[in-house]
Amino acid sequence: MEFTDYVQPNNVVESGELDANYFQHLPYLEDFNEQNNTHLVSVSAVHVEPMGIYGGKQATLDAIKAK
Repeated sequence: MEFTDYVQPNNVVESGELDANYFQHLPYLEDFNEQNNTHLVSVSAVHVEPMGIYGGKQATLDAIKAK
């Protein structure tokens, strides 16, 4: 399933509609549980995809066009 926010994936797992999700790091999960009185647990560490922004001819991030 695809979601357009970071709250719904945890809500559908908490409700039992889905078995798991894969998008967050442990501090976010712990904060989500505390803020929403949920009981989700981590079963594995989530790797972070590498991202980089490199200097070039653009003066602002707004000038970079998405491909």
